[in-house]
Amino acid sequence: MKKLMSLAISFLFVAGSFNGISSVVANVLPGESYSINLLDDDQRTEVKLAELPQAVKDVLESDDYKGWEAEQTVYLVKDKATNSEYYEITLKHVESQQSKTIKLKATGEKIK
Repeated sequence: MKKLMSLAISFLFVAGSFNGISSVVANVLPGESYSINLLDDDQRTEVKLAELPQAVKDVLESDDYKGWEAEQTVYLVKDKATNSEYYEITLKHVESQQSKTIKLKATGEKIK
C-alpha cells in the first residue's frame, strides 16, 4: 500500500510539472457528453454571432447548413501551432437536436 501511494504521488508530481497542462473539475451528468482538451494552448475569444464577418455569415446561411442554427456565442481561435485564426461555431440541428462544431476562416473557407 505504501508503494502504491508513493507511486501515485510521484505520478501527480510528474504530471503537474509539464507546461500547458491544466486541471479540470466538472460535474458530469448522466447521458451528457463532454470534451475536454487539457493541452490546448490556443487563444479563444468569445464573439457574438452578429459580429461575424459577412463571408462567415453567408456560409452559415447557405444550403449546406439548412436546418442548422448557430449558437449566439462563437469563438475566434488563434492557433499558435499554425499561426492562423478561425471561427469555431457550434451548430444545433433544428429537428434532431444533434450538434456539431465547425471551423471557418474569416473568408468563409471551412477548416477540416
